[in-house]
Amino acid sequence: MLLHVVLQWQWFITQFRRVFTPGAWRVRVNAGLSLLLLAMMAAVLFSGGFVSNQAVDSLGERFGSVRIWSEVHGWLNFVLVVLVGLHLALNWDWMIAA
Repeated sequence: MLLHVVLQWQWFITQFRRVFTPGAWRVRVNAGLSLLLLAMMAAVLFSGGFVSNQAVDSLGERFGSVRIWSEVHGWLNFVLVVLVGLHLALNWDWMIAA
């Protein structure tokens, strides 16, 4: 994901500048979806840390049981996959053209 953002950085800058132009609903949706994807990816990485054996060994279960974090991690992954699907669908024409 980080490589994708780095390789497409100029596109991100251009698109986020266009967010405030009138009638640019697709740009706004895409920008919002990209920010939501970033937040969800961070949440999945964060929850995955609490599911790992290394975190439990060093932190104990101060932040909740592994079973609960595993459940949260699973749901966050599901939402992330749905958002990636929406992202791909919204940008399908660009991917085909590229």
